[in-house]
Parts: sequence; structure tokens; C-alpha cells
Amino acid sequence: MKLMTMVGVSAIINYNNSTGNTFTKDADGIEDFQCYIEDPEFSCLVKYVKDKKHASCAEINSILRIEEEFQGNEKIELYLLCTETLASMVAAEVVKEFFEEGEYENISVAEIKVIEKLNIDNQKDYEEGFINLVGYLSDEIKPKEGDVLNITAGYKAVVPIMTLYAQLEKLSVKYIYSDGRDDADDTALITLGQLPINFDWVLMEVYGDYLKSKSKEYKILEKTNFNFNSDERAQTILGTLRRLGLIKKDELAITALGSLLEKKYRNESNGRGANKGYFIELRVAEELRKSGNYKEVERGIHYYQSKTEIGKGATNPLYGASHDKDKEIVFEVDLKLVNYQDKLIWGEVKPFTFTGLKSLNKQIKERLSFIKNVDAFNPTELHCYLYRIPRLADIKSYRQQLNDLMKLFEDVNVSLKISYVDLPLKKGSIDWKKVNDHPLEFKEITAKSLNNK
Repeated sequence: MKLMTMVGVSAIINYNNSTGNTFTKDADGIEDFQCYIEDPEFSCLVKYVKDKKHASCAEINSILRIEEEFQGNEKIELYLLCTETLASMVAAEVVKEFFEEGEYENISVAEIKVIEKLNIDNQKDYEEGFINLVGYLSDEIKPKEGDVLNITAGYKAVVPIMTLYAQLEKLSVKYIYSDGRDDADDTALITLGQLPINFDWVLMEVYGDYLKSKSKEYKILEKTNFNFNSDERAQTILGTLRRLGLIKKDELAITALGSLLEKKYRNESNGRGANKGYFIELRVAEELRKSGNYKEVERGIHYYQSKTEIGKGATNPLYGASHDKDKEIVFEVDLKLVNYQDKLIWGEVKPFTFTGLKSLNKQIKERLSFIKNVDAFNPTELHCYLYRIPRLADIKSYRQQLNDLMKLFEDVNVSLKISYVDLPLKKGSIDWKKVNDHPLEFKEITAKSLNNK
């Protein structure tokens, strides 16, 4: 189990209060860190926490209480997250010394991480610090469901964003309020479980590209932010992102919340559980069944192409669910359709965005390669169903990508059909009740209509 623990300075405060010393109070900056670690008083501080154990500081008390809760049945991989201050860095080293030289065999310190700019000197650094913290957790630690986030110590201002992060990642949040008492081991260890909250991930499918600083969409926002003559669509997007708290109101900068949600979305392109993108796929399949144009409509069909037997393929992986990537290529088709002429059609459902079309282009190339090399399956058509928020996705903005898709079919015996559907809005958000209760109106995009726009 990974245990991520915020580190404050309670070990140093408690030690100074107990001894009357002023260790680290005169520190000028983090450049003096090594000097303080080599100072004889550092050894006295380490001895203090070893003697006091639970009562030494918030960090050690909470870590020990969490370990006791698991009754020694879990090997704990400890990550100490400290601020860019000398006192916090020294305190993290003290906690590390405590567990490395103590009798706690189930606890090992994996890393001390200094989170740059995670301080409260100014709002700008504070926001950047949050983003750095989320980036470290998501990209380096990569916690999984069941891992624990300990928010007992450190800046209390990080608690809201860390709690939200834990909810999104399905982590357990642990907290002890000790009130500075020496009998802190008697206070309750509070566990915050999963709350019944979720985020509309389709909003990230639509807006996510605008939260990547090097994307084409972000550059559109830059022009909009500094040019009041920009088009109405871009102004609407920028205003919506600010209303959602994903872009700062007073400058063009991604907020900590925006960074958190964008990273979560990118890191989990599959298996998001309640992701409404899958709901749209279900609705598309339902509408196709109701249309009466197909005698078969199936979702989530897996195909494989053997790498060792030329021309061999099937609808189920040859080597089981955990297929051998060296022996076969496996992919999933969103929709399998069969019309009344017994013609096989494959369908893909994607967001109408630059990233969505880029992903679609890659998938179609894979499908066409499969069709070329496997005789068992010969679809006559590939259908692409794109969904968008009206006013935010102008077809002409994606003309080049759509034309690139169409060019893939110039020399193959498979035809392409591209359609899109507008998702209804209610107070700036997607009206899911209307998506569910009303028919979806598909509008076809042809080469002629695309290039006449």
C-alpha cells in the first residue's frame, strides 16, 4: 500500500517547545538544508521523536495510527510530501530517520519529495504548487484504489484539493486532529471514504484540449484573451472554462482544479466507470436499433489479428483476455452493425475535438490494416459518430482532419460515413435528461458539404 503523507513542521515546533531551543528558526533558506542535517542538534531532534513516538509530531502519530489500523497486514510504502521550506524539509528527514532506524518493519520510506512553490507567500505560487503536487502524485507515484492519502500535517489549505484528488482516484483519506496535545495517540483517526460525487467527464472530452498549454485549442484561447475581436465561439469557450473554475478569471492560466481534472482525464482514457462518454455510445446504439435500418446492432466487439498465422483472425482474442502481444493484435470496435443486405459495418463513437479526431484517424488506420490482412471479416463500411456541444465545435475548424480521414478511403473497398450529433445544453452544462429522453439527430458530413462550408 502506498501512503502519501503531507509533512509540516510539528516535530520541530514540539521539540523547540519541549527543550526551549530555536532549531531552524534562524534559517535563511533551503540552501542551508545540509548544514542543518549535519548539525548535532538534528540528532537531538531525531532522538526526541524516537523517545516520544506518537506524541512527537502529527506526521509520525498519524502514520503509526494508520499502520496500527491495518494490524500489520500491509506493507506500507511511505511518500513524504514537504513544502519548499527548510523546516518542512528537515522535518521530513526526521520522519525518515525515525522509520529507517526504528522497529517498524512494515513501513519503508520510498521517497521524500519537495513540492516546488507549494507555499502561501502569494496566490500565483500557491496555484503552481498545487499543480506541481497533483502532477507528482499522478505522474510519479501513480496511486491506485485502496492507497491512502494522509492529510493530518502540512498546510491546511491543501486539504480541499487533496480531498477532491482522493475522491477522483478512489483513495482513502486519513486525518487526525491532535490539538497539539501530548496524548495525541488517544484521538480518533478519521477516515473519509468515497462520497457520492462525480464529474461530467464529457465536459473534459470537449474542453480538455483547451487545458493543454501547447495545444491548438489553447492557442485559440490565447488569441481570444488578448484580442477582443476574436470570434464569438472562442469567447464562449473561454467564459465557460472560467465559470467552471478551470481557467483563472483574471489571467489566462490553468487553475489547480483544471490541472487536476485534465490529468485525471488523460491518465484514464479507458475505464472511467461512470463516464458519460460511454452513455453517449449506448444512446447511439439505441438510436441505430430504433432506426430500423439494421438487423444487428452490437457494442464493444473485440477482434484479433494473428501475427504468426497470416490472414487469421476472429472476434475473440486467441490467447484469452490477457492476450500475447507478440502473437496477436487485439482491438475493440465500438459498434458492429449488420444491415438487411447482410453487409457488415463497423462504427466508432468519438468527441468532435482535435484529440477525438486524431484518435479516430489512428483507429481507422488500424481497422483498415486489419481488413486488408484478415479474410474472415470484410466490413463494407466504417461509420463515425461524433458528438459535440453546439457553438463550441465549428465544423470548418476541423476541415483538415476530416479531409485526412476521408483520404484514407480513396484506395480501399470500404466506404466511410461521418455523422455528428449536437448535445443539448442547460445552463452551460450538458442536459443529460434531454440526451436520454429525446431522439438523437444525426447530421452527415460529406466531402462536398465539408469543403463548401
